[in-house]
Amino acid sequence: MTFHQTATSDSNTWPFEDAPNTVSATTTHVIHHGQPILFVFHDAEDGGWQFHADGPKTMSDCLLVAIRTVYRHDPTIADVADLPLGWEASRTAIGQPWTRQQSPPDESE
Repeated sequence: MTFHQTATSDSNTWPFEDAPNTVSATTTHVIHHGQPILFVFHDAEDGGWQFHADGPKTMSDCLLVAIRTVYRHDPTIADVADLPLGWEASRTAIGQPWTRQQSPPDESE
């Protein structure tokens, strides 16, 4: 399944190349409990985005939402909207700088 979509005509105000309604992965910790997004992944395989808080997660915590929903929750993710495919970014708190690095290869491949 591919999550990547082409941006709409409002791309000059929207920070991502992906359309606002592009599906992204996050957790209930971020969307329902208001925890800060500290980890962002731009998946190499399908171009999907993942936005996570710190701490353990289970499958029951996972959510698929429009990237617009995540952006409305935390507009500072615009700072990593240019994250290349296969890269990840992390920070210690909202307002702190993002550290970017290439994601390690998937061990299951």
